[in-house]
Amino acid sequence: ASLLRVTGMRSHAWHMALCASCLVAAAEALAAPRPLRAPASATPTDLRAATGASCEASTREDGASRQQWLRESGARWAAVLGMASWNSAALAESLAVEEEKPKPRIDPSVELPEVTKKCFLDVSIDGEAAGRVVIGLFGKVSPLLAGNFEALCTGDNENAASYAGSPVYRILSNFTVQAGSIGDLTGRSGVAAIGDGKPFEPDTFDIKHSRAGLVSMVRGPGGKVDSRFFVQVNDDAGWADNRYAAFGLVLEGMEVIDRLENLEVSPPQNRPKKTVRI
Repeated sequence: ASLLRVTGMRSHAWHMALCASCLVAAAEALAAPRPLRAPASATPTDLRAATGASCEASTREDGASRQQWLRESGARWAAVLGMASWNSAALAESLAVEEEKPKPRIDPSVELPEVTKKCFLDVSIDGEAAGRVVIGLFGKVSPLLAGNFEALCTGDNENAASYAGSPVYRILSNFTVQAGSIGDLTGRSGVAAIGDGKPFEPDTFDIKHSRAGLVSMVRGPGGKVDSRFFVQVNDDAGWADNRYAAFGLVLEGMEVIDRLENLEVSPPQNRPKKTVRI
C-alpha cells in the first residue's frame, strides 16, 4: 500500500484497494502450503462483480459511492480468493476514511502563499561547508509550524532546542531529503520548540505538495510533529497531501538540496554515508 501511495495512485484510491488486495493474495500464496485459488463456490459472476466494481466506481462522481466501494472491495476480493477478510477490509476502510478528508485548498504551483519570514540553514558534509539553504515560512497559513521552525533555527525557545548540529538522517533520491532530528542521530525522534518539547498536532494541511522545494514536517506516532522535517525534491508529491503539513519553501540553495539528494546512502534506512549536519 505504501508503494502504491508513493507511485502517485492516491488519487485513485479505489484502484489502490484493489491492487493492495492482490498484493496480499500474492504474499499469502507464497506462504501457503497449497496453491491459492478461488473457492469452488466462486463463479464468473463473482469475479466480474469483484473486478468490475472499480470501473463502475471510477465513473461515478458521487464520493459516497467510492467510499462505499472502498469498504466493500476488500471483503469482496477476500471471498473470491478464499483469503482471511480482515486484511483487505481494514485497508479498504482506512482508505475510505482518508478519502473523506478535505482536499488541500492552496496550490503553491499556481500561487505561492505569502512568505512572512525567512530562515537559513548552513549545511556541512563531513565537516566541510556545503552551502546555505534559505527557507521562506508561510506564517499566515501555518503560524504554529512556521513559529516552531523559526524558533528551532534561532535556538531562541524555552526548550533550548536548536537545529545546530542536528543531522540530515535520511535521503530518498527523487523523493525527499529528511533532517532535523534534534538529539537523535537515527531520525526516530526530535524536540519541538513549543510547549514542553513533546510532539504536537499540526495546525493545517491546507497546502498541496505540488512544488519542488516545499518544506513539510515529518510525522511521528499519532500523526504528531516535533522538529523533523523534509524537503520535497520534485513537483509531484501528491502522496504527501493530507498526511504531511507543508509550511515553507526553499527560496535559495536548492542546489544544496540537489547535492544532498545525490549522496550515497546506506540501506535500508537510507542514511547518507557521509556525515551531514546543520
